[in-house]
Amino acid sequence: MPLRNRNGTWHYQFFANGRSIIRTTGLAATTRNERLALEMELEARREARGGKAPLRKVDVVSFRQAGEQFLDWADGEHREHPATANRLRISFASLFTFFEHTPVCSIQPAQVDDYKVWRRKCPQCQAKELAVQTCTACGGSGEGVREITLRHDLHALSAMFDYAIRHNWARRNPVKEVEIPSDANAVRIHVVTRAEEIAYFVYAAKRPNLHDVAKLILLQGMRPEEVLRLRLEDVDLERGTLRIARGKTKAARRALKLRAETIEILARRIAAGAKWLFPGKNPDLPISKLNNPHGRTLREAGVSFVLYDLRHTFATRAAEAGVPLATLAAILGHNNLRSVIKYVHPSEADQFRAIDRLDAVPAPVHPAESRWAN
Repeated sequence: MPLRNRNGTWHYQFFANGRSIIRTTGLAATTRNERLALEMELEARREARGGKAPLRKVDVVSFRQAGEQFLDWADGEHREHPATANRLRISFASLFTFFEHTPVCSIQPAQVDDYKVWRRKCPQCQAKELAVQTCTACGGSGEGVREITLRHDLHALSAMFDYAIRHNWARRNPVKEVEIPSDANAVRIHVVTRAEEIAYFVYAAKRPNLHDVAKLILLQGMRPEEVLRLRLEDVDLERGTLRIARGKTKAARRALKLRAETIEILARRIAAGAKWLFPGKNPDLPISKLNNPHGRTLREAGVSFVLYDLRHTFATRAAEAGVPLATLAAILGHNNLRSVIKYVHPSEADQFRAIDRLDAVPAPVHPAESRWAN
């Protein structure tokens, strides 16, 4: 047998080029790790037959340890774009729960598929073993995250495995061997109706921070993190403008004209005298901090949407009001029309009215037709 259990660890031994090669895989001698240990043994055999020295054994580290080191690295790599680092940390909150103490080198594509199944179910139902109907987290649906969130999680996991390979914690990236939800299947856009908006803000008024963040997203089309990073020097109430100084692209760094209700909100915030218009010692406070108050507000109002949907709603309403797409792209902070089109979702009624407007325009009369008419 090529594998042997020595002191609780899988070892392999074989002969190549007239000599005996004995190595440890570094993996705990469990049935779960046996397949990976065999793959490591076969890889060592191929290397030895080719006249090469066996590969250095992988360093066995837990997923928690590897993930925390990866996130620290990501914070530095994305320091100019903190929203990207925050997105990774949001995904890893769930990844840590699922993989936790599992050695990184032992994670197989099948386990990544298991994670997908787990995330598609409501975590509250699973953690508390509740009857689906009694769960307030999923509203009794039993459903977990949407496909766009799962897509984010898998991309974050794949990035960590690429990092792990460079650190000799893994031989391969198992995420590349599973299917990741496509952009088409990951759509989770919802345009908030006027009735939903009214119901939501009635209850959001009890939570001033949430209320003001949500209002600014809806009124100005800003990204949630752009609202949370606002400083006193970014706002000029006399001119009625707001400057977004940080962003992933040049287009994201832009100036916006303030609407009347926006001016009222910002004037009230500025009167409080804080450097940052929204609370928190960390100026890059992640939007996830608002998830709990937002969730409570949704349940009280009897509606369902994510905060980012308010940005989609702004874009759709602006397009319906006749704002040219190129202008709308600049307001939203996009550098191309392809990006802004994803945010605009005309209703069926809007499409019907557009056709009616076309019919209202008199058709040009061809000279020949005019002669026959006479």
